[in-house]
Amino acid sequence: MSGRHFLSCLCVTALTGVVGACSFGDPADEDVGQTAPVTIEPFPPEVGVKPLDHQAEPLPADPPIRFKKLFALGRGWQRGAAFSFVAFSPNGRILAASRAEGRQPNEVALWDLQSRKLLHRLAHTNDPDERVGAIAFLSGGDRVVTACWKRNKVFLWDVQTGNLLETLDAGGKANKSVTGLAAFPDGKRVICCAGSGLIVWDTDRKTQETLSLKEHVPVGRFRTPTYPGYCSSAAFTADGSHFAGNVNDVLYAPTLLVFDGKTCRVTGVSPIRPGNYFLAYAPDGSSFAADYYDPDLPHSFDPTVGKTVVGIWDVRSGKKILAGRLFNWGTCDLTYTRDGKYLVAAGVHRDRLEGGGTPVIGVWDLSTGKVVNEIRAASSPFGLLPASLAISPDNKLLAVPGPEIEIYAIEYAQQPKRR
Repeated sequence: MSGRHFLSCLCVTALTGVVGACSFGDPADEDVGQTAPVTIEPFPPEVGVKPLDHQAEPLPADPPIRFKKLFALGRGWQRGAAFSFVAFSPNGRILAASRAEGRQPNEVALWDLQSRKLLHRLAHTNDPDERVGAIAFLSGGDRVVTACWKRNKVFLWDVQTGNLLETLDAGGKANKSVTGLAAFPDGKRVICCAGSGLIVWDTDRKTQETLSLKEHVPVGRFRTPTYPGYCSSAAFTADGSHFAGNVNDVLYAPTLLVFDGKTCRVTGVSPIRPGNYFLAYAPDGSSFAADYYDPDLPHSFDPTVGKTVVGIWDVRSGKKILAGRLFNWGTCDLTYTRDGKYLVAAGVHRDRLEGGGTPVIGVWDLSTGKVVNEIRAASSPFGLLPASLAISPDNKLLAVPGPEIEIYAIEYAQQPKRR
């Protein structure tokens, strides 16, 4: 079977286990891969660093990972609205998504993926300028936490009823909002990446603890900090034994911190490059991926060419092991597949449309650094791009937000058995 054709409707249903019978509603895409290579300036090689290629020319005829569009959620939700952040429940049966822009108050929607039924609309505020910047399910799946940027608040919701259970005021300055959430495997505690610090919120005991980072994060050169450094995002390993957070602040040296999942003590410190906004932590904790700005890249007179690079670092040694400019404009989000073999990244190719750009989801084989497949995503009416990607816990579904939420089945090629 070629790489341009996918499993039949029946096989895809068996693969995902959550989408029900063969009535996907929306016509399935026969070819969701990119066919026309995009011009990009060469990325200079680094000693000891394997290149992450921008694009295969052409893409592999029989890629090791493929995508089949199953259906879309939120179609016709509201004119002018678009979705930004998405998250799967631990059992993969419920999807949470925040809606961005539009004239209506910001909210988070919960969908049952098997029935594709909208379960609840979690209203956060009447302020149309407020944004939900992070979503995370607690490990039991019966509760979900969301965070607002402007009000620096974290909300705990009951998934079954849609009721608001608790609210955490993260404090801090107005321009230092809650930008990341990650749930502990105990189903009780949540890491909140707030401007006031890295907060561990115990939702059962209704207590909070702020982790001190100052002894682990160097002060930036020629800077005088007026507030402590803070992590902008956090992520757990698959077994919950460790979590990582990235410090990305102009007053401090960019740093990745690795914490013990039980004691919350720092066990590893790695310097990273400036300009880091997106962090992905490998499920086994062996590496992390982050974007960064490289001012030393060859100068371009083409305004559509950005200087955003994605690098992958080995956690134990702190050394960068892969790097490359994945998109010719910029990166929107990064995530590992659950087996840790592939990096999935959302970004923008600006030369696809005059005066605009096309969001692209690419997949890179981390053993070779080669891109093995791509799909095009839809841009929102406001030019917004996918603010987050989500892969289901069973590694079989991909959710991509935009004007609607596109749900793809992920098919992995069978590896030949070793003799």
